[in-house]
Amino acid sequence: MLVPLDRRSTYDDSRQFAEIVAGAIARAHPKLATTEWSKARRRGVLIDSNQNGEGKTIASAYSVRPKPNAPVSTPLRWDEVGDQLNPAIYTMPVVLDRVRMHGDLHAPMLKTRQSLAKALRSLA
Repeated sequence: MLVPLDRRSTYDDSRQFAEIVAGAIARAHPKLATTEWSKARRRGVLIDSNQNGEGKTIASAYSVRPKPNAPVSTPLRWDEVGDQLNPAIYTMPVVLDRVRMHGDLHAPMLKTRQSLAKALRSLA
Protein backbone atom coordinates (compact mmCIF):
# COMPACT_ATOMS: atom_id res chain seq x y z
CA MET A 1 0.00 0.00 0.00
CA LEU A 2 1.25 3.47 -0.82
CA VAL A 3 0.37 6.57 1.16
CA PRO A 4 1.30 9.97 -0.33
CA LEU A 5 3.11 12.10 2.25
CA ASP A 6 4.11 15.72 2.52
CA ARG A 7 7.78 16.69 2.49
CA ARG A 8 7.81 17.26 6.26
CA SER A 9 7.21 13.58 6.98
CA THR A 10 10.56 11.83 7.41
CA TYR A 11 11.65 8.27 6.71
CA ASP A 12 11.64 7.72 10.48
CA ASP A 13 8.06 9.03 10.69
CA SER A 14 6.87 6.72 7.93
CA ARG A 15 8.61 3.72 9.43
CA GLN A 16 7.25 4.39 12.92
CA PHE A 17 3.73 4.83 11.53
CA ALA A 18 4.03 1.66 9.43
CA GLU A 19 5.25 -0.35 12.44
CA ILE A 20 2.31 0.83 14.56
CA VAL A 21 -0.24 0.08 11.85
CA ALA A 22 1.34 -3.28 10.96
CA GLY A 23 1.33 -4.34 14.60
CA ALA A 24 -2.30 -3.32 15.05
CA ILE A 25 -3.38 -5.23 11.93
CA ALA A 26 -1.40 -8.33 12.95
CA ARG A 27 -2.93 -8.28 16.45
CA ALA A 28 -6.46 -7.76 15.13
CA HIS A 29 -6.14 -10.43 12.40
CA PRO A 30 -3.48 -12.94 13.54
CA LYS A 31 -4.46 -15.60 10.99
CA LEU A 32 -4.48 -13.11 8.11
CA ALA A 33 -1.47 -10.84 8.75
CA THR A 34 1.85 -10.95 10.60
CA THR A 35 4.97 -8.93 11.27
CA GLU A 36 6.93 -12.13 12.01
CA TRP A 37 10.15 -12.33 10.00
CA SER A 38 10.87 -16.01 10.68
CA LYS A 39 9.31 -18.00 7.84
CA ALA A 40 9.00 -21.04 10.11
CA ARG A 41 6.83 -19.06 12.58
CA ARG A 42 5.07 -16.84 10.06
CA ARG A 43 1.32 -17.23 9.45
CA GLY A 44 -0.56 -15.11 6.95
CA VAL A 45 0.73 -12.18 4.92
CA LEU A 46 3.89 -10.44 6.09
CA ILE A 47 3.39 -6.70 6.60
CA ASP A 48 6.92 -5.43 6.04
CA SER A 49 7.26 -2.06 7.75
CA ASN A 50 11.01 -2.26 7.08
CA GLN A 51 10.28 -1.16 3.52
CA ASN A 52 9.69 2.32 4.95
CA GLY A 53 13.23 3.58 4.96
CA GLU A 54 15.70 5.57 2.96
CA GLY A 55 17.04 3.67 -0.05
CA LYS A 56 14.32 1.01 -0.06
CA THR A 57 12.77 0.16 -3.41
CA ILE A 58 9.33 -1.07 -4.42
CA ALA A 59 7.66 -2.14 -7.62
CA SER A 60 6.08 1.01 -9.00
CA ALA A 61 2.52 1.13 -10.28
CA TYR A 62 2.15 -0.42 -13.74
CA SER A 63 5.53 -2.14 -13.67
CA VAL A 64 5.78 -5.61 -15.19
CA ARG A 65 6.73 -8.24 -12.62
CA PRO A 66 9.38 -10.89 -13.39
CA LYS A 67 6.99 -13.83 -13.18
CA PRO A 68 5.32 -16.20 -15.67
CA ASN A 69 2.86 -14.38 -17.98
CA ALA A 70 4.36 -11.03 -16.90
CA PRO A 71 1.75 -9.81 -14.41
CA VAL A 72 1.65 -6.05 -13.85
CA SER A 73 1.79 -4.24 -10.51
CA THR A 74 -1.52 -2.40 -10.72
CA PRO A 75 -3.58 -0.19 -8.43
CA LEU A 76 -6.91 -1.67 -7.35
CA ARG A 77 -10.13 -0.21 -5.98
CA TRP A 78 -10.88 -1.29 -2.39
CA ASP A 79 -13.95 -3.20 -3.59
CA GLU A 80 -11.63 -5.38 -5.67
CA VAL A 81 -9.55 -6.50 -2.69
CA GLY A 82 -10.68 -9.71 -1.02
CA ASP A 83 -10.03 -13.37 -0.39
CA GLN A 84 -10.48 -14.29 -4.05
CA LEU A 85 -7.96 -11.72 -5.34
CA ASN A 86 -5.54 -13.29 -7.82
CA PRO A 87 -2.69 -10.88 -8.75
CA ALA A 88 -1.60 -13.15 -11.61
CA ILE A 89 -4.62 -12.14 -13.73
CA TYR A 90 -3.38 -8.56 -14.11
CA THR A 91 -1.38 -8.93 -17.32
CA MET A 92 -0.53 -6.07 -19.70
CA PRO A 93 -3.68 -6.44 -21.84
CA VAL A 94 -5.91 -6.66 -18.74
CA VAL A 95 -4.30 -3.60 -17.12
CA LEU A 96 -4.56 -1.57 -20.34
CA ASP A 97 -8.28 -2.40 -20.48
CA ARG A 98 -8.64 -1.39 -16.82
CA VAL A 99 -7.01 1.98 -17.47
CA ARG A 100 -9.30 2.57 -20.45
CA MET A 101 -12.33 1.64 -18.32
CA HIS A 102 -11.48 3.19 -14.93
CA GLY A 103 -8.77 5.73 -15.75
CA ASP A 104 -5.45 5.83 -13.93
CA LEU A 105 -6.26 4.75 -10.37
CA HIS A 106 -2.75 5.77 -9.33
CA ALA A 107 -3.10 9.41 -10.49
CA PRO A 108 -4.41 10.76 -7.15
CA MET A 109 -1.18 9.59 -5.51
CA LEU A 110 0.67 12.18 -7.58
CA LYS A 111 -1.48 15.05 -6.27
CA THR A 112 -2.33 14.14 -2.65
CA ARG A 113 0.02 14.96 0.21
CA GLN A 114 -0.70 14.32 3.88
CA SER A 115 1.24 14.68 7.08
CA LEU A 116 1.94 11.88 9.51
CA ALA A 117 2.51 14.31 12.38
CA LYS A 118 -1.08 14.36 13.63
CA ALA A 119 -1.48 10.59 13.25
CA LEU A 120 1.76 9.90 15.13
CA ARG A 121 0.79 12.32 17.95
CA SER A 122 -2.56 10.56 18.35
CA LEU A 123 -0.90 7.12 18.45
CA ALA A 124 1.84 8.07 20.93
